[in-house]
Amino acid sequence: MDMDGDVAERRVQARVITKLKPPYKVPNTSIAIPVNVTRYGLSTIVNTILKAGDDEWDRTAAFRFCN
Repeated sequence: MDMDGDVAERRVQARVITKLKPPYKVPNTSIAIPVNVTRYGLSTIVNTILKAGDDEWDRTAAFRFCN
């Protein structure tokens, strides 16, 4: 397998923590995300988590992240 394939498959355990109030508060759960995820990809993951916790979630938010 080439170097790019190795990076694409590597994942890291992460926990998304927010100081936001509902409906933007995410559950305190650890998730595995690709090591090469972008801000847009991370926003997509958070939106997916929010939708999973609320069947009526019908918006998409662009989030900013701190590390």
